Amino acid sequence: MILARLSMRNFKQYREQDIEFREGLVGIIGRNGAGKSSIFEAVLLALYGEIPFMKEHLRTSGAGEKEPVTVVLEFEVAVKRYAVKREFRGKALSPNAELRGPDDALVAAGQKEVTAAVERLLGMGADAFTRSVFAGQKDLGAISSVRGAERRLLVRRMVGMERIDAVQGLVREERNDLKKVIEGQEAMLLGGGEIVQRERELQDLTRRAGDAEKSLRKLAAELAVAQKSYEDAGRKFDALQELGRAFTGASTKLEGVKKSLEAAEKNLEEASGRRALLEKAEEERASLLVQEAAWADAKAAKEGFDARREKHARAGAIQAQRAILAGDLEKLESGLLAERAILDGYRDLDKRRAEAARALERADVALEALSGEEMSLKAAAGRVEGLIRDRAERMEKIRKLGRDAECPTCLRPLDEAYESTLARFAEEIARYQEHELAECTKRQADTAAKLAATKEERERLAGDVNDLGAEAAARNARLEGAAKMEKQALEKKSVMKKLEDQEAALGEVDYDEAAHAAVKESFAALEKAHERFVELSGRLEERPALDARIAAIEKERASRSREAAGLLEKISGIPYDAAGHRAAEEERRVAEEARDGARSRHDELKDKRAAIVNEASLLARRLEENAGRMRTANASRAELESLHRLDALMDGFKTAVLDRVRPFIAGYAGRLFTELTGGRYESIHVDDDFGFHIMDEGAYYPIDRFSGGEVDLANLCLRIAISRAVSDLAGGASMGFLGFDEIFGSQDGERRRAILAAFHRLKEQY
Repeated sequence: MILARLSMRNFKQYREQDIEFREGLVGIIGRNGAGKSSIFEAVLLALYGEIPFMKEHLRTSGAGEKEPVTVVLEFEVAVKRYAVKREFRGKALSPNAELRGPDDALVAAGQKEVTAAVERLLGMGADAFTRSVFAGQKDLGAISSVRGAERRLLVRRMVGMERIDAVQGLVREERNDLKKVIEGQEAMLLGGGEIVQRERELQDLTRRAGDAEKSLRKLAAELAVAQKSYEDAGRKFDALQELGRAFTGASTKLEGVKKSLEAAEKNLEEASGRRALLEKAEEERASLLVQEAAWADAKAAKEGFDARREKHARAGAIQAQRAILAGDLEKLESGLLAERAILDGYRDLDKRRAEAARALERADVALEALSGEEMSLKAAAGRVEGLIRDRAERMEKIRKLGRDAECPTCLRPLDEAYESTLARFAEEIARYQEHELAECTKRQADTAAKLAATKEERERLAGDVNDLGAEAAARNARLEGAAKMEKQALEKKSVMKKLEDQEAALGEVDYDEAAHAAVKESFAALEKAHERFVELSGRLEERPALDARIAAIEKERASRSREAAGLLEKISGIPYDAAGHRAAEEERRVAEEARDGARSRHDELKDKRAAIVNEASLLARRLEENAGRMRTANASRAELESLHRLDALMDGFKTAVLDRVRPFIAGYAGRLFTELTGGRYESIHVDDDFGFHIMDEGAYYPIDRFSGGEVDLANLCLRIAISRAVSDLAGGASMGFLGFDEIFGSQDGERRRAILAAFHRLKEQY
């Protein structure tokens, strides 16, 4: 598999970004949080649909809910081009996906379908892919920085062995649970002698149940005779009971009618007394009619004077308010004249601000151009310094090897080329120092001087812009104040106009305060007679309802009298004998006692037989349950044996996998390390705890014996070898690339350059 192109839309930090993965070594650099790791996450998301972070953080900040999140990855497998697209839409980020092959042919559609197609195409799932292709942050030095069993666990995790450990843990957990279940099952099983004893008890209970059934049939016949005698006595008693209820009901109802008749007589007497009082109130009200008419005239005169007094007071208030508004309006107009005179001094302020802003923008553009030029010159100087260091390192290596050694590049004897090679490297170093590096240094100094002058000019212009901005803020504040004063003046003029209209609407006001007082005194003198007149009128409103109530009471009294006569006639016609009723009740009681005795004996025997049958049934069920538990325990023992065998098989499988992986990692890492060090070291050995040893001059030494640069190269070779092993174990297609996420950590520049040099040598293999 080879990556070709990645497109991201609204994905995390990337609003819209396209990345071409060119052949060879590709470096992605940027500050923390810029989105370097997000590129790895986008590749994993495109291939397997997995989001290694919270889903709500998927969409770019600032993108709307209607804008979809899209990731498209183009890659090659077996010289065929494929493109996988993952898209997430709406507020819920609903997923969709499609995979297209050569000639844009649709291979699969839908999230699960595309993931399954990618796994078939690459021959591995997401877990194996991340372990074999990507090396995460701080992963490179993790192998050599731990010891013993901890390192073995780390390698087991990297090759995916913890998944088998998790499954084996579940198997052992199930096995232990099953052991406890079997112990519980065996504790509940009956012994052989106990089973025989229970079977004998069951035979005895069956016999006793048969004897009880025979006796029960005899008692049932006796109960039937007693039941018939009770029913005959009951029918006789019920007939007399019905006559008694009718007699008692009529007598009780007659007593109720008599009480209702007495209550009606009492209510009629009370209502008649109330009517006599209302007749006297009607006579008193008639005597107050003349005074009530005089009160109405006095009230009308008083209300007229009250209205004229209110109109007179309103006119005075309007005149006072107009005087206050006139003074306020004069002050506002004077203030407006002063503000307009000040604002005339700000006429060309906007023009001066625009000119200053344009000058500041030109200074910013020049500053950015000079900063870019300075960075380019620093990079060029760094490149030349790197070439000088490279030539110096080569010279040092050749001097250490000596004249009779082999060339580290072509493996031929140095011999006469020894001096010429050193001279050529020295000449190149002198040329780089005297020409290219000197030119870069001179241009850097010129650019730095220009940059300092431009920064100084930019600071002056920024000060001018700030001063003009403050002046504009002061002008705007005065404009706002003047506008507010104009608005207040208009509002006060509007209020003045409304007051003038209100005063004109009032017209002339004719009000005599002495006449007003005389009218109020006359009105107050008649108020007490008016209140008595109103009170009596309220009482007399009750008269029609009272007359109607008296008529209803008289009608109810007549109805109750007729009802009482009818009940007396009905009672005299009921043939009820109280002594015969008591004799029939006693006869029924005796028959009931005889029946209940027979039923009690029958039910007692029935319960006894049911208890025997229930005990026999329970005993039979216990015997059957014991047989079932025996079968279940045998099945559990067989399952436990299977789990024992499965646990042993998984132990053997893990041992076999690690035994296969260890020599592969050692061989591949050793060959790669020998190649990257130019044959300086022959091989790498991996012990049982995955401790790594490097062969130096025919002997193996632990990895921490060597220098930092060699350890970094060894870790790189080991990480690549483990990735190869994981890829082989997954059965996937050959990966045409490797990805490393911030593997430099806190290493110095020299070690970083050593790793980059190793990458340059490795790129031909991918």
